Amino acid sequence: MLEAFIFATILFGFFGIIFKENLMMKIIAMDVIGLWTKKVC
Repeated sequence: MLEAFIFATILFGFFGIIFKENLMMKIIAMDVIGLWTKKVC
């Protein structure tokens, strides 16, 4: 559970760096991570 949260946080940070200027991509990335986390947990 904690490992999944850490992985999701790192993944979100990675997306944030790539799409720093694009807020919509950040929102999409957050939704994808949310769905992935729900499946794992």
